[in-house]
Amino acid sequence: MIEDLIQLVPPPVEPKNVPSAEEWARYEAALGCAFPSDYKQIIQTYGDGFFGEWIRLRHPREIVDVCKRSGEFWSIVTEFWEEEKFVIYPERGGLLACGHDDGNSQFAWSTKGSPDQWTLINFDNGFSEGSHVFLSVRWHELLVGWFSGTITNPEVGNQWYPEDIEPMQERFFRQS
Repeated sequence: MIEDLIQLVPPPVEPKNVPSAEEWARYEAALGCAFPSDYKQIIQTYGDGFFGEWIRLRHPREIVDVCKRSGEFWSIVTEFWEEEKFVIYPERGGLLACGHDDGNSQFAWSTKGSPDQWTLINFDNGFSEGSHVFLSVRWHELLVGWFSGTITNPEVGNQWYPEDIEPMQERFFRQS
């Protein structure tokens, strides 16, 4: 699954902050479920850092941290989209913060179904009405689609990311 991403964006020779098997087990126990397998493969292969200076997957330690204090951030977010009736993880189908971009827009998993069925939602940092996009893809699909120029979303076309970003020309990973 990760091979197509590796071909588009070479991983670091020595990725930083890669969790050990024991650490993954602790993070998943604290979260109360497994992480999506594509997310785990990406973290194991790339470690902690930014894709194309723009997208960063949160480290599992951060996800557990944010989950423990989810009310602080996500309660603010959800009041802007009351019509969507977002709920917060660990409630079934709830939002679980899992990434951000360099403009501090947030990515969250919609935790419906098993972890390998979770898809992404992007919340614009402007918190304006309707400034969220249901991406309906997993991390792996988002990154491969973004870097290959093939990502599509019927609701918003290809333009859910900033206009000044040219993903097909910014195929690199920078460690944190």
